[in-house]
Amino acid sequence: MSPSLKTFSSLKYPAFRLYLGMYVCQMAVMDMRSLAQSLLIYRLTGSVALLGVMALVNAVPGLLLPLFGGVIADRLPKKNMILIAQGGAITSALIVALSLTTGLMSAERPGSWMILLLATFINFAASSLAMPSRQAIIAELVGDDQIMNAVSLRSTAYNILHLGAPAIAGLLIDKIGFEYVYYLNTALSITGLVLTLFLPFTGTLERKAGNMFSQMKEGLKYIRGETSILLVIGFTMMTTFLGGSYFKLLPVFVDDILEVGATGMGVLVSISAIGALTSSLVMASIPGRKRGAMLLGAITLLSLSLIGFAVSRNWYLSLGFILMVGLGRSARATLSNTLIQSYTAPGYRGRVMSFYSLEEGVMSLGSFIIALVAVGVGVDRAVGGFAATLLVLTLAGIILLPKIRKME
Repeated sequence: MSPSLKTFSSLKYPAFRLYLGMYVCQMAVMDMRSLAQSLLIYRLTGSVALLGVMALVNAVPGLLLPLFGGVIADRLPKKNMILIAQGGAITSALIVALSLTTGLMSAERPGSWMILLLATFINFAASSLAMPSRQAIIAELVGDDQIMNAVSLRSTAYNILHLGAPAIAGLLIDKIGFEYVYYLNTALSITGLVLTLFLPFTGTLERKAGNMFSQMKEGLKYIRGETSILLVIGFTMMTTFLGGSYFKLLPVFVDDILEVGATGMGVLVSISAIGALTSSLVMASIPGRKRGAMLLGAITLLSLSLIGFAVSRNWYLSLGFILMVGLGRSARATLSNTLIQSYTAPGYRGRVMSFYSLEEGVMSLGSFIIALVAVGVGVDRAVGGFAATLLVLTLAGIILLPKIRKME
């Protein structure tokens, strides 16, 4: 098989092509909403602290519900949980769009921003429950030998989307208003739901003994007994907490530091996607060797780039740093996801991926904490300080944890 065919080998599976279409729709919604909701609450209130509160609203379901979702993913068809997430996305997007259109939510109505918090909670709760299913279903669609290629191609598709979706959201906000982003989200979520309906019911359903809590405990016991999986999850959570929380503070960078507005924020996110796209294509093409060492290298690159972005005051220099942030972020995500799925027994994959899926909640918790820190020391110092801490911890891991360096 030629190198070009190896890069796209997972696409030979029709079910994976359907999954990829559904995933692109979901990620377009996530990209646009992530940009719009942070900028919207900042413009409704002018409060950095409320950016943190928004992150906390995401953190609560993101830290609690994936563990239940993982148990469900090992017991029921994963397709059903994905459909639930899409239903939550449709409902929450319509709530925000109609509230903005009717004027129910506006800067002139004090406290109306709580509607946005409610809608965000609904969306994130449904998504958090389905996250383990959305991750673990990949191996069932393509087989274990194609996991890294499929995960990399999924990242590639997302990063191609990432080039345009945030920029489109920024332009829509600047030209015609926030509500049109949410109407577009509704249409994309409906499209994703239709594609999901055509996915096969995969996996072998088992009647497992014990209730959800006992099965959750069994999954945790399994992880604790697998040092390799435990290390990768640990580095994932550390990177997400310290190196992923910057995104929620981008509205302050684009409005107050770089002064480029919503369109500029869309450009920043899209430039980050160029680095991420490059990374994901490389990951799809290379053999699955020395993945532990590459994971540590990706985290190091991410932390160094974030430090540079935090201290930069030049628009073009900031674009260069955010490009490298995207490259490091995507490589880290692909490698950690692949390593965990490759080292996990099939009967535990849903529950193990539920612990991995906590990264969304951990990132939101980190965003809440970094926003509180930023109120006291400034956004740039907070982001730079978190990234510097990540760099120190990663270098310590490179020196002190040879086991993760040797993971294949």
